[in-house]
This record gives sequence, structure tokens and C-alpha cells, in this order.
Amino acid sequence: MCHNFYLVKDKVLLLPTSHRRRILIIADPLDNQRGGVHIVLRELLRELHEINNPAFEYILLRGHDDGQYPNFRTITLKQYKIVGYASLRLFFRIPFVARREQCDAVFEPAHFGPFNLPRRIKRVTFIHDMTPILYPHYHTFNGWFLQRLFLRRILRMTDLILTNSENSKKDIINYDARFTDKTVVNYLGLRTLEHTDIPADDDSPYFFSLGTLEPRKNMITLIRAFEQVCQHDARVKLLIAGASGWKFDETQELLTVSSIKDRIVLLDYISDDEIAGYMRGCAAFVYPSIYEGFGLPVLEALSQRAICIVGNNSCMPEVFQDKALYFDTLDMTDLATTMQYSLTEGAAIKQRLHKGLDNFLDGYSWKKHADRFEVSLAKLIDE
Repeated sequence: MCHNFYLVKDKVLLLPTSHRRRILIIADPLDNQRGGVHIVLRELLRELHEINNPAFEYILLRGHDDGQYPNFRTITLKQYKIVGYASLRLFFRIPFVARREQCDAVFEPAHFGPFNLPRRIKRVTFIHDMTPILYPHYHTFNGWFLQRLFLRRILRMTDLILTNSENSKKDIINYDARFTDKTVVNYLGLRTLEHTDIPADDDSPYFFSLGTLEPRKNMITLIRAFEQVCQHDARVKLLIAGASGWKFDETQELLTVSSIKDRIVLLDYISDDEIAGYMRGCAAFVYPSIYEGFGLPVLEALSQRAICIVGNNSCMPEVFQDKALYFDTLDMTDLATTMQYSLTEGAAIKQRLHKGLDNFLDGYSWKKHADRFEVSLAKLIDE
């Protein structure tokens, strides 16, 4: 028996429907990304696969099939490094597959598409943030130029815009108020991270940060603030996990000339278990980003009982409420003061910030995210 969905007080009710809704998911981020979009899609698919809802048939479109999701059908559409092929694949081959498979909807989790679909096939796009529009100087030329060129058209043609916070929804509406009624907030979830005990060379306290080393992540402010902290504590270290991104040269130059460069460790890419281990053992998890759509690493750090220090911007106060310490985003002295405070008053801060933390974290579940995803799709397709 197939079903129709209704959401009542966060409970999903199932009612009969005439057919299974066939959804094509453009799952390329599973294969070509490591960052937030990859994690969000991976966790969503994991929950949808576990739920295995008979009211939906999911088809994954990927560059290759690794057999992770046996409950779903995977269509392989390889990506070749040939000039012009990426556009051919995006604008013609993917739409051809969607029409051939008689899909009810196509979901693009990386907010660049879907394109060239007949109106009978619903278009669903996930907007993770609006940084290419709000902060173009924090992106490569190609990145922000393509967004400027296509984003308004994409959203105009989209039937359902999913996003990860009320702040992101506000930014979308400020960009174009015509998108108000079709934009739906679906908060992200918290994955289970098994922490690895990190062997230490000594018992020095350390701050931990995570993120691609690029301008938007605001690592220069963090490093400058850490220099001030080191004036008061000769033992403390700063550990930063994340690959080097674009415009890394300025950060690299600062690391080269800094008087405390020997107390800063770049960990590059590390496993999820290692990330959890560093989060659990740190004096504070510092996430100085200038703008975020949701701030998933902060949620994960909270789950490891870390003190979290974040910039007072974008979605941060909305998502993390009174569970984090906030600093003025570009004020290195304010950040240094907050970091020093976490060193000297760590136990008292944890007692205050982590009160009711389990109930708070229960509100962010990938199961709930997947349920809301299916509810939104069902309402769109069945209307």
C-alpha cells in the first residue's frame, strides 16, 4: 500500500496514494566533494535508505555506483574531463534521464540546477547558503560568476527550495521576494561520531578549529587572536583541520612569519573519528567563519561536549542559541578574550552552556530531516 504524507506536530501520518513517487537525486556530491554538501547528502540518503518508505522510489544519478544504497536504483552517468562535457551532462544528459525514467521530481542537493525539465517534472533545489551572492569576494571568479548568471533563473524555475535555517531563508527572500512561498526550512541533523582518543605529545591544552582554509572561514582572525592568547599562556596550542582552499596564500604567509608558528598545527584532512576525538579533548572548538548557512561542525562539537566559540553572525544565534560563546566576527581581541576565558573558566562555562544539552541536540536529527524532506516532496507532487 502506498501512502500520502501529512505532518502534524512533527509526527508523520501515512495515508494511501495512487502511485509511488519517483524521485531522481543528482548525487554527484557523493563522488566529487568532501565538505558540507557531501555530508548533508550522505546523511540524508543514509536515513532515506534506512526508512525505505514504500511511498517513494529513489533513483540516484552518480558518476559511479559503489553499491552503498541497495534499496535505491543507481544510474551511472560518468563525468569526463572533456571541455564542454560537464555542461552537456548538466543541461542535456541529466534531463534526458529524468524524462526517460518518468520521474515525478528531480532533486539537486548542490543548488546548481536541475535544468531543462518539462513542467510535469517538479524541480527541487537545496540552498545551503547565499555566500556567492552576499560575499562574492570570498569565492573564486568562476564560482560567483556562475551563481550570478544562473541562480535567479534556477530559483525562478524551481518548484521547491529547501534550505537549512531561517536565516538562509531570509537571505533567499531578500534576494528575491518572489521565492517566499516556495522556500521551506529543513534543519540539518546530528550524525553519530565515535571519537578516537588522540595521543598527545604532552598535556598542553589546545584549541581546535575545522574548515577549508579559505577567506570566508576567517582563519587569519583566529591566528591573530591566538597570538594574543599565547602572551598569557605558554603551553596552549592551536590545531586546525581542513584542506587548503583558494586564496590560502595570505594565511600561509601569516603562518610563516608568526612568532608562535611552532604552536600552530595544520592537520589537513582527517577522519570523522579523529575530528570527534579532537573536539572532545579541546579547551574550546573555535569556528570563526564569517557566514554559515547552518554551521554543522559546531553542532557536532557540541555533541562531543566541547565549548564552542563562534562568530556572532548569520545563522549562528538562531541555530545554537545559548549553547555557544559568541564574539564580534572580525574583532581578533574579542575572540582572544573569549578564548582566554574558556581556558581559565572552562568547567564553569561547560556547566552553564551544556545545561539541557541532550534535549537541545535531540532537536537536530537526520531522521527528522529525512521525514521533513519526504513530507515536502509529497506535498509538492500531490498538489
